Amino acid sequence: MMNKETLWQIYLKKNPHWATQNVHLSGKGLEKLVRQVWLQGYQHAKNTTNVEIDGKPANEYRN
Repeated sequence: MMNKETLWQIYLKKNPHWATQNVHLSGKGLEKLVRQVWLQGYQHAKNTTNVEIDGKPANEYRN
């Protein structure tokens, strides 16, 4: 399972200057970052909770 530190290390590997400088993202870059973080959280929730979406277990739900 990936946690926020592991995810941050993946970003730092591709953008090492983020560790010592300010992070600058374009609108598209920010959108991509938010989508990736959201998807990671969504996948974690699907795999670790007993939540139903439209009457189906979340880990079986396909929208």
